[in-house]
Amino acid sequence: MEVFVKDKFYKKTCKYPKFVQQHILKSMELLKNFPFARLDIKKLAGKDDLFRLRIGNYRIFFILEENRIYVFDAKVREKAYK
Repeated sequence: MEVFVKDKFYKKTCKYPKFVQQHILKSMELLKNFPFARLDIKKLAGKDDLFRLRIGNYRIFFILEENRIYVFDAKVREKAYK
């Protein structure tokens, strides 16, 4: 699968600690193998194509359309569901 990342995502992740940024990059590489990737991914309720990837206290949100993944947002857990 192809993974596309929005600019908003890059701006947010630049503010995170370096070790979190590195973990996010590794997870993005594994995300190319979705749905076979061994990551903590859940489908969000009420949406057919919206998913979240958990990386520690951080949540990465993406949309799945055909053979493409659009990563559009990253949030700290406490703020992710508000």
